[in-house]
Amino acid sequence: MQHHLSTLAMTNDFSTKDLSCQVEYPTVEPISPAAKENIASCRDVECQGDSRALVVVLIGWAGAEDRNLKKYSDTYLNMGCIVVRFIAPLRVTFLNFDKLPKLAVRAVDILKKWQLNEHPMFFNVFSNGEQDPIAPWEGIELVAQTLQNRGNPVTLVKFEGSAHVFHFKKYPQEYTSAVTKFIFDTMGSYEGPTTFWDEF
Repeated sequence: MQHHLSTLAMTNDFSTKDLSCQVEYPTVEPISPAAKENIASCRDVECQGDSRALVVVLIGWAGAEDRNLKKYSDTYLNMGCIVVRFIAPLRVTFLNFDKLPKLAVRAVDILKKWQLNEHPMFFNVFSNGEQDPIAPWEGIELVAQTLQNRGNPVTLVKFEGSAHVFHFKKYPQEYTSAVTKFIFDTMGSYEGPTTFWDEF
């Protein structure tokens, strides 16, 4: 018999014409002792005894809709995390890409306004496949190396045979395990603050 967590979330919508933004705060109701223990230990590791919940920021891919990101949100909400979902519309991503830096600043302003930047924070930026013509793996590795050089913990995971942004769909258990392991490992060893690009 499998036990599942029932996730209820309070959602705030901070969307504008050029940026979709949803912030979800979890209400987790475990229905088994094992699930309850898992959530409790996860919170302890994530926050290192801190009462502030972990914040996971999901940045949607070009053409994504909020319903596409919701399934990823549920994974983190079940861990007791606050989840923020940002999506820029296609017309901005491809036609008015000069607006992207302004949208990034707006996103950071939202995090700061609601004091979410004071929480431990992870960014889930969606990935690619090795033969992906939209987001070549070399570009992903370059970004990862840049982040690592700036002192950020980075883990690269290769999923064989899944197309652009389809890793979770094809490998749900492996994907969830990889992100959960990254969070546990990082929170267990990393003591640095959340650093936004404009603060370098």
